[in-house]
Amino acid sequence: MNCHHDTDDEADHAFCGWLLANTSREFMAININDASSCLQQQKIVGSTSGSDIERWSGTMAIDSPETAPDTKIVFSYLQQPDFQKEDFIQFEVTRRPAKSQR
Repeated sequence: MNCHHDTDDEADHAFCGWLLANTSREFMAININDASSCLQQQKIVGSTSGSDIERWSGTMAIDSPETAPDTKIVFSYLQQPDFQKEDFIQFEVTRRPAKSQR
């Protein structure tokens, strides 16, 4: 597992540290469900385990002006059977320039 960021911003380092400490490679379906629900601001009730999904892949772009007006998150994931290709979860977080006020 690794985390990359393009700046020396302390918030970037803190976010990477949090991701690495709160991520598991053992239960990919649970990770995908939890991340997707969190990014869509949905409350998870009960367990997200029990998903018996053989193959998942996708990309979700989250642009939430209400909760993070200057941030866009792109969430990508891949889970395949028999380790044909390495599974992954990727978050790409970008900040938009602040709008100038006139």
